[in-house]
Amino acid sequence: MVMRLALCLVVAAILTRPAGAAGVAAALEQFGLIGNWADDCSKNQDNARQGFRIIIAEPPAAEPTYTTINIDNGVKTTIRSLVLTAVPLSPRSLRLRMRIVGGDVDGGPLPSPTTNTFEQTFERGAGGTMQMAGNPPVLLQRCRD
Repeated sequence: MVMRLALCLVVAAILTRPAGAAGVAAALEQFGLIGNWADDCSKNQDNARQGFRIIIAEPPAAEPTYTTINIDNGVKTTIRSLVLTAVPLSPRSLRLRMRIVGGDVDGGPLPSPTTNTFEQTFERGAGGTMQMAGNPPVLLQRCRD
């Protein structure tokens, strides 16, 4: 009886585990978040003084990636992360949990490399825009490149 109960628990744990990379990628795709997003798509990342960009991609047979590029006073900081989970909060809202895997500041190493996990919530806006929750929230538009 105890063995049967233990076997049932193991089977239940296997069947109810969180979705893997394919499930996360499907949630990102369904929400419409895969792609290149920016606060202003017309800014050229190579010579801008200010700007913010997010690139969410789904490489084949790998976890989806989340890359942020922040340019502040001409200093470009890139953070690369893996998307671990994508949880719908409502039909217009999705929360991502990511783990930082690397990055650089103007081509050099980050001052203090970290591999922490963090969460970010996105909300669909009017006209195909996305809003990144925060204080203040960041309005993003889908870019072509």
